[in-house]
Amino acid sequence: MEYSNSGYLVLTAIIEKRSGLRYEDFLRENIFTKLGMNNSGVDTGREILKNRAEGYTVWEKIIHTEFVDMSFPQGAYGMYSTIEDLYKWSQALINSELIHRELQAEMFSAHKGGYGFGFVYR
Repeated sequence: MEYSNSGYLVLTAIIEKRSGLRYEDFLRENIFTKLGMNNSGVDTGREILKNRAEGYTVWEKIIHTEFVDMSFPQGAYGMYSTIEDLYKWSQALINSELIHRELQAEMFSAHKGGYGFGFVYR
């Protein structure tokens, strides 16, 4: 298994087809609401989000990161969250609240290239 953003595009299409929901609605109903992640969502790029942090990177000096158009939400990018909500997400993964233990074991195992179902292992 190797990393590929296009794999997440396919996954987004599968989620929408199987659930009958838009990707962002599926996430809200099945993950964010279920886990009490009230400060997380899909960033369409159109809304002004209160307390939004901006990204920076180091080039020759510290600069703003390049703009990423979020008007087409899909599985490879496009979400926003807070540290508190990310903690809830990580606890749900660790405690198998959203997925079966067998899939959890597969996710948390390194595969070819050190990549495993959304996680990089070194």
